[in-house]
Amino acid sequence: MHGMSFNKLIVPEIEVLTTFLKENGSTLFYMKYVKKIDVMMGDCDGIDFIEDFENKYYDTEDDTEFHSLD
Repeated sequence: MHGMSFNKLIVPEIEVLTTFLKENGSTLFYMKYVKKIDVMMGDCDGIDFIEDFENKYYDTEDDTEFHSLD
């Protein structure tokens, strides 16, 4: 079969993720760490952070840009 790609993300430490979110906002964070990712590997706390981010991102009704999960 052709054309089937499997996109994995090597998840960095949570400090890297929180800094990226703070400096770049939720839209760019989504593009880099969530969109088109099939599987995540790496830092467990980082994976939890991305999952928490996804919950907030999808629950934000009006697509408001955010820079932290607080």
